[in-house]
Amino acid sequence: GKKLVARMTAEKMHWDTLNQWKLHNYLIREFKGMKETIKKGSVIDSTIAIRPTDFFITAFDSPQMKNNELYNYLQRQRARGVGNIKAFEDEYYKRFSMPFAAFILTVIGVSLASRKVRGGTGLHLGIGIGLSFGYILFSTFSTSFSVNGSMSPLLAAWLPNIVFSIIAWYLYSKAPK
Repeated sequence: GKKLVARMTAEKMHWDTLNQWKLHNYLIREFKGMKETIKKGSVIDSTIAIRPTDFFITAFDSPQMKNNELYNYLQRQRARGVGNIKAFEDEYYKRFSMPFAAFILTVIGVSLASRKVRGGTGLHLGIGIGLSFGYILFSTFSTSFSVNGSMSPLLAAWLPNIVFSIIAWYLYSKAPK
């Protein structure tokens, strides 16, 4: 229930050959309501659900992970109660929202290209490039808000698609048939 029930500290810990942590000069504090019990010792074996490789995964590694690896990593971190996984969540949701972005920007491009004007298509080409740049900028801003915790990663990944879907629908409805 995301309530602190115990806290373990140690002066030194290392990963042994039995795939468990060995803690030296440890202190365990258990909380039961307003009461607290303390256990001290010199050496204890522990099965903490963190492997040494987990310490070396950073947000820069998330683009190199496969979908199932990233999903499993997110599930493990949520189960551990880690709160700083926004960059990983953002990467995961963007993997599903970006294919839709390609479709949305294609509809915008087709809608603008279908307009025949006497002076040429330079203006419509400029508008299309400007809208594509606007999408990238909006996506970057929403990612920044997501990583900072101001916006949910799911909303940050899909909000640019929602806004530009409305723009694409409008341009498509105004395009000559």
